Amino acid sequence: RKLSEIVLESYTKLAKNVTFMLQLAYEMDIFMEWTIEYFEQADTAQPAEIFEDALDAKNMKLAGKLSRVTGELQFYGHHLGGGYIKKCHEYEGIWEIRVIHGGMLAREFLGFDKNSIILLHGYTKRTGVAASAHDLKKAHSYLTEYIHTRRISPVQEK
Repeated sequence: RKLSEIVLESYTKLAKNVTFMLQLAYEMDIFMEWTIEYFEQADTAQPAEIFEDALDAKNMKLAGKLSRVTGELQFYGHHLGGGYIKKCHEYEGIWEIRVIHGGMLAREFLGFDKNSIILLHGYTKRTGVAASAHDLKKAHSYLTEYIHTRRISPVQEK
């Protein structure tokens, strides 16, 4: 057989495998499209948005990485790999986005609700410093409030 026939046969088999894997992924809802929402408190404050705005003013590169990961969440949800999101096992329903740049770590807490990702709260810290139990508890209280009220920020006009 010619080399070109062998290569074509290999690519055909690969294409069939890729097609099968994509079909399986769709059936498992891996590629379900997620909507990013911001939890809104009774006074209309949105803690996660306040955090993002402050981070953008203080450290644009770290904010950019956080924004990129949040964008990826819209496509992959809790299946996003790369160590960017992690379940906070000690706090039921809380997940965190973790990005690092220049010795600083940004963490943004979130919860999942059907096909929505609810951004709750965030903070920054230096690498090597222990995680903030205070901020985790705050995010958990926001998730609890969200579950009772289902209050999110209104869609903003661009």
